[in-house]
Amino acid sequence: MEERRFDDLTRVFGRGASRRTVLKGLAAGLLGGLLGRGTAVVNAAGSTCSTQTYQSCISVAKLQYDSMTAHCGTVDGPAWGSSACAMAATIWYSRAIDRCQRAQCPAGMSCVDDHCCRGDSCCHSDQIHCPGPGQHGEGGTCCPAGSACCEGGCCTPDKTCCLNYTLTFINPSAAQVCTDLHTDPNNCGTCRNKCDGLPCIDGTCQCPTGNTICKGPLNQTCCQPNEYCQGNAFGGVQCVPKCSACEVYDPTNTAQPCQPLECDACQECDPQSGQCMPSENGASCGSDLFCCGGQCVSETCPAAQTFNETTCQCECPQVSCPGGGLPDPTTCQCGCSSTPPDYCTGPNKIWHPETCFCEIDCGPYGCGG
Repeated sequence: MEERRFDDLTRVFGRGASRRTVLKGLAAGLLGGLLGRGTAVVNAAGSTCSTQTYQSCISVAKLQYDSMTAHCGTVDGPAWGSSACAMAATIWYSRAIDRCQRAQCPAGMSCVDDHCCRGDSCCHSDQIHCPGPGQHGEGGTCCPAGSACCEGGCCTPDKTCCLNYTLTFINPSAAQVCTDLHTDPNNCGTCRNKCDGLPCIDGTCQCPTGNTICKGPLNQTCCQPNEYCQGNAFGGVQCVPKCSACEVYDPTNTAQPCQPLECDACQECDPQSGQCMPSENGASCGSDLFCCGGQCVSETCPAAQTFNETTCQCECPQVSCPGGGLPDPTTCQCGCSSTPPDYCTGPNKIWHPETCFCEIDCGPYGCGG
């Protein structure tokens, strides 16, 4: 505010004019004289705008407001009191801000890069506006220059906007997809070039270095060096781990799919053939047992017996006993003890030690007589 004009108004306040006269003077003097610069900004702005110009307008108004309120309540201020002075200054400052704002853009518009724009279309000069998805394109967003608009989003120059025919009939608003043709297996190298199970590497459907293609009538995939391609009864293929010769593949065990081949107790797996073979040292049976007939048995026999590797049992040697008798199975001697065993004691039982036979003799009348 010009100091001469402010001084003139101060002298008006000092003469003790009525409040109506003072407010009228403020309306005519302050709002007319002090807003001279703000009005010039409004008239100069026209249909263009500038954030810098708006900030300058606000700064000038604030300086004028501070200068006015600084005189309220002082000897240089109006005689009718500081409260009315401050109220008038506040009213003026509020209108000054409104004038600065109206100097920018029409109602409902914003100032972006010195031009007026409305809503979501307010983009900087180094941006483009992409309308929102759908038929009417409401909303939208601002994208870097050089981008392509892809279903209401930004598709940067390093990517490509492809038609997504898979979703066209399911969700028409998702009929486009912004993708990288170097890595997208559904748009590999060019749009809609599907790799059908293979990864997209550098724009080509191929397996990573060191992997092999596992291809079947219905699908294909890539197998790692420690895997091999296996088909199933339905025409599909899959990669399964390469187990060693003495391991078997267990598809239900995801943590350790290769499990050791289970052999009998007296067998061990041959790493060359992958087959269970008889164990040469019997180590699988332990130190006190012996592999015989696929079973772990003890070869320790009583003193009179020997181990028969054919029958895998301890037996007496072949002897001929008089009268066709059998040797005692414990002592391997012909004849048995003269003392009858427990099962051959009692009425009507006769023990024959020479043949180790227990005879039951009930007499002519039978055992029940």
